[in-house]
Amino acid sequence: ASPGLRFVADDDTGFTRPAANQIGLVTGGTRRALLSNTALQLDVALTGTAVTQSTTDTTAGRVPKVGDYGGIGGLALGAIALGINIDVIDNSIVPGKYWITSTDWPAAPGTSGTYHIEHKRRAPGGGEFQTAMHESSGDMFIRGRVTTAWTPWARVYDQSNILGAVSQSAGVVTGGLFDGNSNANGTYTKYANGTMICSHALPANANAATTWLFPAVFIAPPRGDRHRSCLGVVNGHIGSRPNHNRRHVQHAR
Repeated sequence: ASPGLRFVADDDTGFTRPAANQIGLVTGGTRRALLSNTALQLDVALTGTAVTQSTTDTTAGRVPKVGDYGGIGGLALGAIALGINIDVIDNSIVPGKYWITSTDWPAAPGTSGTYHIEHKRRAPGGGEFQTAMHESSGDMFIRGRVTTAWTPWARVYDQSNILGAVSQSAGVVTGGLFDGNSNANGTYTKYANGTMICSHALPANANAATTWLFPAVFIAPPRGDRHRSCLGVVNGHIGSRPNHNRRHVQHAR
């Protein structure tokens, strides 16, 4: 429809007055904007210097677009493609969500692959926090900083990784927290601090010298304990009773 106030050479472009205290802006016979004394309604995309000029533009007063800062609208952006070094401490990282591969991030805390990074900042001068999640395994790591260097990455443990092969690197746990199994030689439990406990119930007539092959191999000579028991070990407590019919043997380091 032609607007009430229009141009002679372009009669489907101009202004309308839909209601009191309202002005409509029309082009091509369609209203594109509506201004009232309470709001401005835009029905076309906003462009120009009123909006951010790049995905990391932090100019005050500009409206962010979908995909800016790696998180608006739920779209993740590639941190490396944006030229972001996630280890810097100069507050230059724009808070948001990004992704990065271990190829471009040699210091990745876990295995090789793609990581999703979320960067948060409490204040302009510091107080930053990062979460890194491995895309394939789901392993999550966190770290933070106040005004100086980042703390080391710390793995987040849950039901998916508490149990597993235990390992350390320079005193830092890099595998599961607990690991254990059993075989014909008994049972064993490994702990992330390097402790392993092996146990086995021997026949009641094993009074002579008996050779016990541990169910798992110790890296150092273990400490051994032998307990007369009908009850065995329950939550770490030995129930002892005379006239036993089995011997419970434990070794630990």
